[in-house]
Amino acid sequence: MINANIVLLGKTGTGKSTIVNALLGRDQALEGKGKSCTQENKTYSLAQQYNFSGGSSDWLEMKILDTVGLEIDAKITKKTLNDIKRYIEKASAESETDINIVWFCINQECSRFESFELDLINEMSIEYEIPFVVLLTQCRGENDELEREINATIPSIRTFNVVAKPIRIRNGFVIEPFGLDEALAFSIEEYDKYKVKLLNQKLLLLEQKDKFASDIRNDGEGIIQKYSRKARKAARFSVLGLPVILTYCKKMIFEINSLVGIVDKKRMTDEMISSIAAGIVLSLPMVVPIFGKMMAESYIESIGESYLEIVIKAYKESISIDDMKRRIISEIDRRNKK
Repeated sequence: MINANIVLLGKTGTGKSTIVNALLGRDQALEGKGKSCTQENKTYSLAQQYNFSGGSSDWLEMKILDTVGLEIDAKITKKTLNDIKRYIEKASAESETDINIVWFCINQECSRFESFELDLINEMSIEYEIPFVVLLTQCRGENDELEREINATIPSIRTFNVVAKPIRIRNGFVIEPFGLDEALAFSIEEYDKYKVKLLNQKLLLLEQKDKFASDIRNDGEGIIQKYSRKARKAARFSVLGLPVILTYCKKMIFEINSLVGIVDKKRMTDEMISSIAAGIVLSLPMVVPIFGKMMAESYIESIGESYLEIVIKAYKESISIDDMKRRIISEIDRRNKK
């Protein structure tokens, strides 16, 4: 048996509900002409025999999530994306072998591919690990420019031209439905290959982030040495007081923070230095509030190295690089064996 979960996503007027009705073979979802008829995210179910292109067949259990138009309202859009995330997480938890895919609908008559659509596809496909297919809907004629723009912007994504219900145009000519069967066949029969392709993309991004963590360490050590040399140089000419050393520490932490995009705030920096220094002071011979050359250098290096380790650990744990890489590699191997 084939279990498939299809999420229909896109702006208002892209024909998502029309696609639902075409898949179901009956008018169950309300349709509108350029207006939103879908006021809430709704799931539809379909069970039927599916015939593979190779001649074999299997029973298909399909769920279709019809979503509200993305630009109707910011709160609704946020709710839609959260609902999709929960829907995908629930479907993935129920079975690792299920087909989970998003059909992103774009009206073929649109003049261009919106930047927010690009960002949404890139972010959701990678974060949720769910393949996206673009459906250019309501195809009354050719719009090669839009299709070329999409393929140039996201070359890894598959695009289909679709007419979900007959379109009557001038002189009584009717454009009959096409493209939907091809999109469904691709989503079912090529899913594992398409998913592996997406997972390899995410694996590459994780490796880049892993390298970034290494770069953070190298750059952070360079920053620590820079302020260590400054303190050593300043202490050659006079004994340094604690306020001077702390000023160096604050500047050093500010630069380390900038490596990972942390917005620095004075109060936060002061609290971090106090927390780190509390342990270091107990382990170093610094019971007097004045510092010679060696002592100043050692103090700054200890503060810097302790803080750098905290930053790198927090960065790695925030994206769970190692665990995520192992899980993705395991899934790629499993899907390649199918």
